[in-house]
Amino acid sequence: MVSYTLRRDRSLPRVSWSSVVEMKSGKSFEGESVRSFLERVRTFTERRPEREPAGSMTMEGSGIGEVVVYSMAMSPYAAAVRLLLAEKGVEYSKTEIKGMKREQIQPWFARINPKMTVPAVTLAGEGGVETTLTDSREALAYFEREGAPGRRLVDPAKERETWSLVDEAYAIQLAALYCDRFRRTKPAVLEMMEDMHAKLLSELGRLSEEEPQLREEYEAKKREKETYLENFVRGSGKVAENEARAKALLDRAESLLGPPSTQEQEGFLFGKYSVADVVLTSLLATLLTFDCEPLQGRPNLAKVSGMDARACTWVGG
Repeated sequence: MVSYTLRRDRSLPRVSWSSVVEMKSGKSFEGESVRSFLERVRTFTERRPEREPAGSMTMEGSGIGEVVVYSMAMSPYAAAVRLLLAEKGVEYSKTEIKGMKREQIQPWFARINPKMTVPAVTLAGEGGVETTLTDSREALAYFEREGAPGRRLVDPAKERETWSLVDEAYAIQLAALYCDRFRRTKPAVLEMMEDMHAKLLSELGRLSEEEPQLREEYEAKKREKETYLENFVRGSGKVAENEARAKALLDRAESLLGPPSTQEQEGFLFGKYSVADVVLTSLLATLLTFDCEPLQGRPNLAKVSGMDARACTWVGG
């Protein structure tokens, strides 16, 4: 387990696909193995902090003990939780779940988060009682509740609008968008994803037999992954509705950013940096990583893209 607090994390920087060639024999990229390719992408998407920020705080006196975030490279939802905690100055330990090794479905993690997804956030409470948050939206709300440590990232006067935008972002099934992009431009990547999910399903079946106390959770996960395969990897029936959701959200963000002269603080959705900016940052980074072109025709978003951290309190010199 690596313990640190994020100092500067712009979430997922763009990875250009122009240097990625089609798979040969369905198993490797020219001059680069699939594993090497994924490792290269991971190094783009996970930036280790150089030092802790000034003003980071512990949970002492808040009723919350040690905070541990279980994260995974390229997860926008884990990135959103980490960005929120870093901006609030909350210290936490990060445990990286290695997707290539399918650690997210191993029994030790399934006992922490039966959903077998990231992020999962554990909080040591008084008397040794541990709380586990198994959903990133739940975690954002938990750390923004009344009395939570750190500065508020929701203006009470704009609370309804802020959470409304957050919920719009969470309604988008990102897999529908990036799988469709692969289908049209990089079918070899989609083939690789299907192969990886087939292996995941096989291991879930094995673990269901070997871990009877977790059989119900493993069977539920198998059904979830089978649905994922049919809806996103093999099928395109979910694309149109999610393109519409993404367009509506991005257009709303473009309008909220508006002309600089109308902003209380240029470049943020609701005047000051908020949980809505946290979520939009993570979503935009994922769409940019997979060349889904979220900035096309949106000059305000294009202007602030990659610059969202300039007024965050956790960005040091």
